[in-house]
Amino acid sequence: MIKKLVSLLLVVLILTVSTLSSVFADDLNNVRDMTMKSKLDSLQKKYNIVLSDVKVLPPGIEPQKFSSVEEFEKYLKERQVNNKNLINLKEVPNEPIEQINNNIVSTLDSSSSLTHRKHVHLLAWLNILVRFNYVYNNNYQRNQFTSCNSVDSWYDGYSVPTSYEWEQKNYSAQILDGGRTLAVTITGLEKQYVLIGNVLQIISSTVNYYDEFYYNEI
Repeated sequence: MIKKLVSLLLVVLILTVSTLSSVFADDLNNVRDMTMKSKLDSLQKKYNIVLSDVKVLPPGIEPQKFSSVEEFEKYLKERQVNNKNLINLKEVPNEPIEQINNNIVSTLDSSSSLTHRKHVHLLAWLNILVRFNYVYNNNYQRNQFTSCNSVDSWYDGYSVPTSYEWEQKNYSAQILDGGRTLAVTITGLEKQYVLIGNVLQIISSTVNYYDEFYYNEI
């Protein structure tokens, strides 16, 4: 009888310890999750970014990986500096403005379309495709833009997949300098997928890009 009682007590003790360990582990995980959430909330305010949870990665997206929140913050600091170094002196009145450099690859096809490919991030390029009408000006002996029919844009990377995703929202276009220049501004939603520890996040921001196409390209 005593042996059975001792055995029963041992079983109860083991079950109790197991339950407490499980509860403690859950509490510890909750504390870690709350700590990370608090740190990420702080980074959103500090670097003026929007972070949100994501469950499933879109096709062709590979998140940029960080082992800790501290490593992620270091990246945000470097990103600020790197983006400021990609400078285009032309300005657009709408904010925020993403500045881009003059590292451009241009292609023209036979259907009055021109594409610029510009370096906008260390790991991403922006492609801007304009479709337009133009005529030859006999007085100036050059081509000149007469109208812009459409503007499309998309991101790609040095290698595929990339951590960035771009969704164009709208655009505006102007003919400048007597038809010598087609100026476009595109507004879109930029998403960058990041994996911080085991937490998958999206950095979202609304960005304006400005670009100019010139008559000597047509």
